[in-house]
Amino acid sequence: MIWTTYSGDLDDPEADGADRDYILSAVADYFPGVTEADVVASWAGLRPLLAQENMATAVKTGDLSRKHAVLEDPPGLFTITGGKLTTYRAMAEDLVDRIAGPLGAPGRCRTRDIPLGLHGSAGQALHLATAGVARLGLPARAGARLVQRYGDDWQGAIRRIRADRSLGEPVAAGLPVLGVELDLARSREMAMTAEDVFVRRTRLTTRDASVQLPAG
Repeated sequence: MIWTTYSGDLDDPEADGADRDYILSAVADYFPGVTEADVVASWAGLRPLLAQENMATAVKTGDLSRKHAVLEDPPGLFTITGGKLTTYRAMAEDLVDRIAGPLGAPGRCRTRDIPLGLHGSAGQALHLATAGVARLGLPARAGARLVQRYGDDWQGAIRRIRADRSLGEPVAAGLPVLGVELDLARSREMAMTAEDVFVRRTRLTTRDASVQLPAG
């Protein structure tokens, strides 16, 4: 990863030549044979960073805090900014705690007590999912993928495939992403657009540059 100052289109940032050269140079230290010809796809994103008051405008992004902050301005409008993808639950907890009082909600955020992912034996889940997809004529790797992607919700994924067998097919040749994952991205992962599904949920466009977003 490389962090650089960005001033272009906020809706569609791209990795430029300098970004690619930097990454390839770092990779070449460990894999000398890798060149730009080996790159399948690339992506870039923007990260909000918190600047302190009275900070010089020419400050380097590397000197800015990676922490998040909850702001109230104007009164009654709460904004959370900064932070990292890996701290999203802590960010959500801080925001909920901050607005709970003004909304008159009792107690604090319960995110620490909400179970996520897979519970119980991973081996048993893999065994059951493998058997489940086998009954649908799908390879064992499909069952393993559903468990790894959805945890306890793998059963719901299999029910969708059972109702529509086309959802058990890969959506792109040579890639493991199943049709049911596109369906679930919209129904349970709050994907609103094709870009949400193909870029942010399944990473299809990153895994294979030949994968194109659906028109419209």
